Amino acid sequence: MYNEEKIREFYKQYDGSSFHMAREEPAKYNSWIAPLPDEIRRKWDQEIIDDLFTSLWDDDSRVWSKHYRLIELIKRNKNESNIERFLDEMEKMPTLDKRSKIIIIENMAGRDEGHNGGYRLVCQFPHYVDRLNIIMEKIMDFTLEESDKSDDLGWQDITGRYQRAVMSLRVTASSQSVSCLSPERDDKMKL
Repeated sequence: MYNEEKIREFYKQYDGSSFHMAREEPAKYNSWIAPLPDEIRRKWDQEIIDDLFTSLWDDDSRVWSKHYRLIELIKRNKNESNIERFLDEMEKMPTLDKRSKIIIIENMAGRDEGHNGGYRLVCQFPHYVDRLNIIMEKIMDFTLEESDKSDDLGWQDITGRYQRAVMSLRVTASSQSVSCLSPERDDKMKL
């Protein structure tokens, strides 16, 4: 048996994802992580969350990536304090570049059929829904220009990607039985 620090580092290397640990290093996962009590996992998850909040704005071009990781971790370690901090940071995100904002919208909508993203996560705390909707409206409030087009992989049809992200978020919001986002903004989706 290895010491706790080595096990913690292994856990943090994979953001505590049982799926990734078990797939990439099944022997370590089965002997080190599987037997861990839930309270240790929650403690380590919170450490990762705190580290991500601290470093979130170190590189504006990577905020979307840490944002996604925060959603996945907070899903496992749901508490009001984490949701409050998450929304506090999201209030700064309308200043991000357009690509980053599109990915943030995708993160919030969720990438699976169940739309299990950040929007659904925050909706588990209904008193934050109005605040969330205001933040999302601000993040989605931009116009794509001809100059936003790119040949970069995944960005050839930036308008289509933006439209799909907004539509997915609207589907997610409407499935939550809460008052959601304002009517679609077709005028902002055209180049």
